[in-house]
Amino acid sequence: MNRRTFIQSAAGVGGAVFFGGAPTSGMAQTPSTLKVPADRVTAIGGRAQLFVDRHLVDDAQGIQFVVHPARKHPLNPLVVADQPWEGWWVRMLGGSTLYDEEEQVFKMWYTSVSRCFPKFAVHFAKSRDGVHWEKPLVGTLQCPGHLRHNAVLTNVETLSVYLDYSEPNPAHRYKMIGFDNRITSGGAAQAFVSPDGLVWTPLSDQPGFASSDVMTAFFDRGRKNYVAFPKVPTVVRGVRRRCFGQTTSTDLVQWAETRMAFVPDERDDEGTLARLEPARPLLRSPVDPALMRTEIYGISTHQTESHVLAFPWIFSVSGHPPGSTKDEGVCELQLASSRDLRTWDRPYRTALVPRGPIGAWDCAFVTGSAQAFRYGDEVRLYYSAQNYPHAHPASKTDPGPGSKLTRAIGLATWPVDRFVSADAAPEGGRIITTPVRFAGNWLELNLCCKSQGYARVQVLDASGKAIEGRGLSDPISADSLRHTVTWNRGNSDVSALQGRPVRLRFELNHTELYSFGFRT
Repeated sequence: MNRRTFIQSAAGVGGAVFFGGAPTSGMAQTPSTLKVPADRVTAIGGRAQLFVDRHLVDDAQGIQFVVHPARKHPLNPLVVADQPWEGWWVRMLGGSTLYDEEEQVFKMWYTSVSRCFPKFAVHFAKSRDGVHWEKPLVGTLQCPGHLRHNAVLTNVETLSVYLDYSEPNPAHRYKMIGFDNRITSGGAAQAFVSPDGLVWTPLSDQPGFASSDVMTAFFDRGRKNYVAFPKVPTVVRGVRRRCFGQTTSTDLVQWAETRMAFVPDERDDEGTLARLEPARPLLRSPVDPALMRTEIYGISTHQTESHVLAFPWIFSVSGHPPGSTKDEGVCELQLASSRDLRTWDRPYRTALVPRGPIGAWDCAFVTGSAQAFRYGDEVRLYYSAQNYPHAHPASKTDPGPGSKLTRAIGLATWPVDRFVSADAAPEGGRIITTPVRFAGNWLELNLCCKSQGYARVQVLDASGKAIEGRGLSDPISADSLRHTVTWNRGNSDVSALQGRPVRLRFELNHTELYSFGFRT
């Protein structure tokens, strides 16, 4: 199924959801047909509002909501195991990449297992462009046979790094949350601090929160706290599965009680076979209907102006390979979103970072770094992938010289905020928002008008009635991340409507609309 194929139901398994029939004509919809009452107003301030959910969509006619998979860098994989102290693979199962604005350099912390470091090592790499990576010999650990290397921490995996520019203590400027195999009998979350990202010191001698190996975290810029996603195995529909909870902290030491956040539902299970079908040549045993299911293998995140996005790692279990009780299967990244960090929406169940074709380096198992981040007008997610399924012997044993098996790190990107679009065909479509209260002087759209396509916007009052002087805007025919809307041949000023509940009516023709926001 390509991304233009759509399912005519919000409960469908596909990556596009279709709403309504042909758009109705006229300048505004009559108030009686609007679903959301005029007194339910969402304060959006000056933040861009993405269509990753339909929280602000009251009515849509002739519109598809379409997921846009990542663009994979043509030079992928960008980071491979090419040093003796790394072993035969490197990975970004969690792990972190960020752009240091002060030093103007990309920094990466990734992991591997080798004879030098049999219980995981965290390695450091840097890059000027985020594509060509160096492995500076700045390692801070002892490695027999290698006086110089790039390993900076050991016994820690699935880590998340945050560079805190506002930290008054220089020794705590870098912060890391990782799964530490050295504390408690089975390991647990631990926080570390560092002045330079190379020398790491535990922040406390007590574990932060319980987790089962895989865990990721990020610093929530809006709420000013840390958010972590521990793995919490849970019985779901009679089977113990990989699931993820959510916990928060203001100091990385005291953590709130973990509550469940990502649990596979029936839609996930119903889509398992479709995700496994292309991977059958990779599996070492037939798909077992009694064991086939979906689990959540991990969580990557990205913060936008209006949402926290999550990219859950969707593990499609096919069964058990011969003579083993381990789960065999493949993994891809999908999309979830939250406006309040309490409820997560997952209307789409197709790959946001898909597996590659059979034979590609990333054809079997894809996982992500802890966070994606914005760099200029691009969102970057560094991801790890392998060309063999989960439970393959290579997961534990070096396959030896000449093997075509690989596990490495690549880059996936999107233009800023272009994760989901509201699409209208050439015959046209319409969206009317719920009432919103904004702060700003002009309206800005992230959209792509196709050949002969256009968009127009009308501002309505909260009841759906037209506002004088803000009828349908000047026509827009642009592919722009930030197009300013004008009325009456060039007037963009909407400041007189600040603080007043209004609705927006979008008339779209052969156009993809990704977000809207009011700016100052």
